[in-house]
Amino acid sequence: MNVTRDVIRDLWALCEAAEASDDSRRLVDTYLAADPAFAAMLRAGTSALAGPPPVLPPDHGARTLDRAKRRLARRSPFRIVALGFTGLAIARLVEATTFTKSPAEVVALAIAAAVCWIAYGWHTRWLQQRAMLGPG
Repeated sequence: MNVTRDVIRDLWALCEAAEASDDSRRLVDTYLAADPAFAAMLRAGTSALAGPPPVLPPDHGARTLDRAKRRLARRSPFRIVALGFTGLAIARLVEATTFTKSPAEVVALAIAAAVCWIAYGWHTRWLQQRAMLGPG
């Protein structure tokens, strides 16, 4: 296995936080002993990935929650269609409950309703994930 500077940089953060295993710490020490310039750069802190973490406004959490609530409050078209197919399936089941007719129409409506309910669940989950990603 080839250990690169990126691997050592990732492990360095864990070593500095005292969360790395003994084996990882030995690997980092061995690599840095062989590359003193890189070791000096790590110890000086010039290899930060993206600088300091971003500063979020104090109301960031509340705004995110409000955005999620607004997006989830929208009515999904899948819900309306699923309710319609469910109602039709139940109506046909009550209407066509005889032993002389085939239940194919009832089964088809029930399958369509199940597919729409699954699509509604997927769409709602997608909206939840999208709402947590941020604006846009």
